[in-house]
Amino acid sequence: MGRVVVPGRVFVAAGTQLPRGMTIDTDRYCQGWLVLTGPNRGMLQEKLEKAGWTFFYLAGVLKSNAWGLNQERGAARALRRLLSGVAAARFNCMVVDSITTRRFSAWSGITVCAHARHIQEAGQLMRERAVPKPYRLYIS
Repeated sequence: MGRVVVPGRVFVAAGTQLPRGMTIDTDRYCQGWLVLTGPNRGMLQEKLEKAGWTFFYLAGVLKSNAWGLNQERGAARALRRLLSGVAAARFNCMVVDSITTRRFSAWSGITVCAHARHIQEAGQLMRERAVPKPYRLYIS
């Protein structure tokens, strides 16, 4: 199972509708979220475009920090915070941009930066529920 968080990793909300006949290889990451094991971000976007679907890129970096004794667990904690924010904003996909680690004594500080994405058939961004404007996601 792909539990290690690396830049470029794509997360898709469970139950996200895909074009008819399109399949993607995933593993369960945490409650409500799957991690792509097969195609990378570019291949996924290419498959969606061939089917006439859109893979929206939403401007604005999402950032989350976590401290812990174990780097991998800290990164997973920061990532779960980001995923809950993406879900609350009604987006169905997220791509990890970077992971930064800093150490203080035995403690590791991890910062995960990502972008929300949205998979849908229409060419104009449409989500199930409107998000109040301006919407800014701050996660610490």
